[in-house]
Amino acid sequence: MREIKLHIGGKERTFHFGLGFHEEALVGEGVSNIMEISSTRLMYYSMVYALKREGKEVDFTLYDVFDWMDDAEDFTEITTRFQIGFMKSMASKLETKEKAVIDKVVSELEKKLKPQKKAAKTSK
Repeated sequence: MREIKLHIGGKERTFHFGLGFHEEALVGEGVSNIMEISSTRLMYYSMVYALKREGKEVDFTLYDVFDWMDDAEDFTEITTRFQIGFMKSMASKLETKEKAVIDKVVSELEKKLKPQKKAAKTSK
């Protein structure tokens, strides 16, 4: 499983990926393809899943996440870092051919980041 930490809504937050996150997002949005869900909505489900895994209370709503992103100094940087973490988590479960496609997308996303920074990540 994989998680990343990003500063959003005035504090550092954990975004956790994996099958549980996919389930949260797919059921929450009522779709069968996670790629149909916007990045901001995926961020919400990822944070919710991270808190639930730790047995903590979810103390924000999807609307709060939208507000945090509206107020973010660098919306694109945060969104790109999230997308990189999300794509890397998906690639870890794919076969070589499919993984190469995701790796190319990640490489293109990383080029959009500020030069001195790389996507924050930790593995569990």
